[in-house]
Amino acid sequence: MRDNCHSNATCFDNRGSFMCTCNTGYTGNGTHCDNINECLDNRDNCHTNANCTDTQGSFTCSCHVGYTGNGTHCLNFDECSVNRDNCHSNASCTDTAGSFSCACVTGYSGNGTHCKNIDECTVLSHNCALNATCTDNPGSFACACNDGHTGNGTLCLGISII
Repeated sequence: MRDNCHSNATCFDNRGSFMCTCNTGYTGNGTHCDNINECLDNRDNCHTNANCTDTQGSFTCSCHVGYTGNGTHCLNFDECSVNRDNCHSNASCTDTAGSFSCACVTGYSGNGTHCKNIDECTVLSHNCALNATCTDNPGSFACACNDGHTGNGTLCLGISII
């Protein structure tokens, strides 16, 4: 006797008869079996930071971008510690859950992926004395007392000639 079990079912022999049962991942009466979408039915065991993809009779899990693991266990991937970020050379990288952020370091402005030197002398954000000259440096500035004055550049005193 030939069985009429579905291609996604298993035939069990009974004395003089048979029984069809849908395979794992399928539902139906055995002669008709439909794929179960475990992802939609919440029957998957994917991590909260993973994507579930339905396949015929099963499913797969894959960690979200910024996470690493097998899909059922996903851990944050620290892009900063392995230089997998796109931060500018004059920016700091901060790891965040599933991603990272970039911020220009002091003395530079921009969005973190592009940083430009701030000319503190031109924008008058320096603390040089009135009797000093401001010189812009990459990421900083320097103060030097003008001729006829002495000091550290932030405090300049006139030199008296006796």
